[in-house]
Amino acid sequence: ASAALVSIDNSNGHIVAMVGGQNYGNDTEAGQSVINMATTPRQTGSSFKAIVLTAALEAGMSPSTRINCQATLQVTPTWAPSNINRVNYGVITLQRATAVSSNTGYVQVAEAIGIDTVADMASRLGIESTIEPVLSSALGTSEISPLEMAEAFSTLANGGVHRNPVAITKIEDRNGNVVYEHEDDPEQVVDSAVVEEATKILETVITEGSATNLRSYFRQNQPVAGKTGTTDNYNNLWFCGYTPQLTTAVWVGCRDNSNQRVYYGGSTGMTATLPIPIWGTYMNSALDSVARAEFPTSDHEAQYKPNDSWDFIGTSTSVNTQGWTSQPVEQETPE
Repeated sequence: ASAALVSIDNSNGHIVAMVGGQNYGNDTEAGQSVINMATTPRQTGSSFKAIVLTAALEAGMSPSTRINCQATLQVTPTWAPSNINRVNYGVITLQRATAVSSNTGYVQVAEAIGIDTVADMASRLGIESTIEPVLSSALGTSEISPLEMAEAFSTLANGGVHRNPVAITKIEDRNGNVVYEHEDDPEQVVDSAVVEEATKILETVITEGSATNLRSYFRQNQPVAGKTGTTDNYNNLWFCGYTPQLTTAVWVGCRDNSNQRVYYGGSTGMTATLPIPIWGTYMNSALDSVARAEFPTSDHEAQYKPNDSWDFIGTSTSVNTQGWTSQPVEQETPE
């Protein structure tokens, strides 16, 4: 398996670390490669749900909206996505569906707001790769590079302020004359209240969801939010996450983009055993002895439509009408 990491300073967009592979050269026998995996698009799996979530919140879907996150959902005659390990979560909130990364829930979210709305959000957050106009894109089937994912998550870390990632800050000629100097280019692309809510929900991925083992590696006193991602055959594993200071995207997979699954220690590789430890170890070191900071807050509240105004393809409308109190049994899942 190969791995890639991109880390961005949220305050200015500077790329502070980029690892595109183990080494760079022409000797493929020695495991070298001239492909920079940090800039190579790959399927992102559920890490893309952070973008879907932000689009849904902006469209007025409340985090408390309830969705039937059944084990498998027949969306079209030929497509029936399932939750990982076919877990049936029952009826849970949008917030909880994000934490446990329910595929059947997120397909319904994307269908309700429209996949074009999701693609528009991806573009505003900084993703230039094409988001295919099909519902499976909500589950991360469109290919996006680790650099683009870091850029998009950094926009969330900044309260909705986007910056282009910066690799070169200044160029001087041999006489010391400045030929080029980067100018800061911040732009508010998503309402700060929407992003504040998205970040709160993405924090629960670490506190109660698919990335609970992150704190075994990242032990700094900083808030952290993020999203795991696993593609169908465990051939792309992701963790994209951020603290107030830094955003880092980690991808682990096969360099040749074959459908070959990733193995680690004799068993199938998972986000918990590969990208999360890499992210946590790097960020633990990068933020060592850095003073705690907090995520940006908004000066206003996000506005939501009534929960029962949403029409989901796999959820009874009655679960979002007032007075519905049944609490479904929730099961834990590794991803």
